[in-house]
Amino acid sequence: MFVNAVKNGCAGLGISRIHPDRIRQIYNIKSASLLWLSSSQQEEQKAIFKVEDIIRLVREFVQKNANSLILIDRLDYLIAKNGFEKTLGLIHELNDLVMTSNTTVITS
Repeated sequence: MFVNAVKNGCAGLGISRIHPDRIRQIYNIKSASLLWLSSSQQEEQKAIFKVEDIIRLVREFVQKNANSLILIDRLDYLIAKNGFEKTLGLIHELNDLVMTSNTTVITS
């Protein structure tokens, strides 16, 4: 769903445990903003895992992009790194964002 939407012109933000270079290679995605869900920092790729950073980046993306699609892959990783309560707070924040904008969020 995410890949098709992005390829058809939807503004997409993907946050995944799969490295962004690999996602671009596998799915031939060029236009989506992709972030690596990891605690490892690499010079060429920004990695995030803190709930607070994810909320901030998603809000910034939605403000800049009407009709956007957000994919957050691997909630289990976020729970392991941030705890259940903080991750649940992220879900509530995303829900509020969806209700006040033309944004769709996919989580797995």
